[in-house]
Amino acid sequence: MKFSFAVKLGLLLVTVITTLTGAILFNSYSYSKNVTYDDFKASISAVTNTGAFVFNEEARDVIESLKQRLNQSLAGESNIELNDWVKTLKSHDVKPALSAATSNQLQDSLEFQTLVQLLRRVKAGGGKVVAPLRLLDQSDAGRQCSAGHNNPKVPVGSGFVARRVYLSVPIPGVDPSEAVMLLANSNYESEMGGDAKYPIGDTYRPKARFSSAFRDGELSISNWYVDEFDPCIKIMTAAIPIKNEDGKVIAVLGADYPILEFEQRVNELEADSWNLFGIAAAIAFIFTLVVGYWVVVPLTRLREGAVQLLRHNFSHRVNVTSTDEFGVLATTINKVSETLGDFTLNLERIVEERTVKLSAANEEVVQLNELLQRENAHLGAEVDSLIRLREKQLEHVEGKIDRGKYAINFRYLPTRSVGGDFWHLGQNRDDLIELCYGQVSGYGLETATTVLQLQALFKSLAGEPISSQLKNANDYLYSQQKVLTNPLFAKVLYITLSEDRMSVSGYGEPPIAFNNHQVEELASGFMSTPLGLDSKIEIGTEKRSFGNMSYLLFSAGFRQAVLKLHNVQDLDLTPQRFLELTGLREAGVDDLTARLRAEDWFENFEDDVSFILIERLVDL
Repeated sequence: MKFSFAVKLGLLLVTVITTLTGAILFNSYSYSKNVTYDDFKASISAVTNTGAFVFNEEARDVIESLKQRLNQSLAGESNIELNDWVKTLKSHDVKPALSAATSNQLQDSLEFQTLVQLLRRVKAGGGKVVAPLRLLDQSDAGRQCSAGHNNPKVPVGSGFVARRVYLSVPIPGVDPSEAVMLLANSNYESEMGGDAKYPIGDTYRPKARFSSAFRDGELSISNWYVDEFDPCIKIMTAAIPIKNEDGKVIAVLGADYPILEFEQRVNELEADSWNLFGIAAAIAFIFTLVVGYWVVVPLTRLREGAVQLLRHNFSHRVNVTSTDEFGVLATTINKVSETLGDFTLNLERIVEERTVKLSAANEEVVQLNELLQRENAHLGAEVDSLIRLREKQLEHVEGKIDRGKYAINFRYLPTRSVGGDFWHLGQNRDDLIELCYGQVSGYGLETATTVLQLQALFKSLAGEPISSQLKNANDYLYSQQKVLTNPLFAKVLYITLSEDRMSVSGYGEPPIAFNNHQVEELASGFMSTPLGLDSKIEIGTEKRSFGNMSYLLFSAGFRQAVLKLHNVQDLDLTPQRFLELTGLREAGVDDLTARLRAEDWFENFEDDVSFILIERLVDL
């Protein structure tokens, strides 16, 4: 089933607003209910605590005396095991533990009547008007609820008036959580008639909160529950332990308070919340209608305009006069319709004009392609000549030369972009082998020209100190920055070889020393920057024994080509892993060169690929 945007938007707004309002009202209702409950509970606690002061020392002696007589009567009449008998009690059962004669005898005693009067004082003390000190009759004790089962009302004479107040005592040998006995009841022989059948000595299973007063010796107030004697009323029970001089709990004063007033407050809160929710829902509905008119009507007209455009009805106009986004969009659709209408009226003329222009453009493209083919052939010949010139200036290209105790392999695979790799092999005045190996940045004619000039410079400075050669090369490159279109820089490593030692100066890719058991990367801090970057440079030199190692010098293009050959993306390879990828230890330089040239991508590789392998000749 598909719904229009108006229906979806309306449902969304109503849902969001009503949900948000409902959540706020629910939280407010819950908070107010909890606060009211806590206030009601605190008031009950205060009233019951105050009433408990009626039981002074004399009253506690009366409790002890009547309790002792009750226990004696219980021991004399009981012919069953109390614990087994208690287990038969259900949660709302009240069973007499004494015979009617014994119960009536105890109820006629002065102690019992005294306690009843005290309990009625506690009960009457919860009202707003305190009764004068006199004997409270049965009607006073029973004046509580004028409600029927289906129409409960707040008790007559507002205030926290208990429905009943009573004293309970533990049964000897029985856990108070299992059962306790009634010692006295404020509603004894009341007009209500509800409690008249429960005289002294009646046994019942107490609420958990009530039994905790026996166990912990502290005030306890239960949650509300349905009164067992009058199901139309819910009550809360407050239990206060009555202790003797030794601090032992001798009885628990219980007071059952009807929560009709609390329920009325909660009902009023609930009614107010529902009223507010209804008002919020009505506002949400009205708001949805207003927003729907503002949004849905323009959208409907815009949709109709789009449908008419799809049907090629370019005379239709969208009627939205507002200046907001809908108005702008309507104006745009109307302009598009007008433009398309004009375009379709003159379509044949426009097509004919465009065809003529296109034919002329195609002829120009053909001529340009022919010109480009001629130019490419000419440029290709020039690039080939330039590469051949570069190779001619590089000594020992694709070859191996023995110098003294060393064999040096040179490999150079030029790029069609004309890169800047070069080297120069010479000998200084002390007959030490000098190898200059470098790469000039950039591509093309300027790079090739700079390389040739650097080669000529290093040849002319052969025999001079290495630091002097590098500084002269740096001065030349730095001076060219003002002349060249794009500034060029150079990485140059200078290697000096003697009988059994070598030194490395300059800046470039760190050489790798290796044999069958060991791989080592030489430090790269011989010089801090490339040549040509600054007018002043600092040149360092590392000297070391050549040992039984081979040394690999390589360009940045060589490194990229090896990684591409094995489809490796990690640029931070260890020297060991990079050497394994080259295969120089296992297969040699010719095999690596052949593998690179065999790749389809190598013909269009954008960097020069060059490397030099220096090995120690075996003494015969």
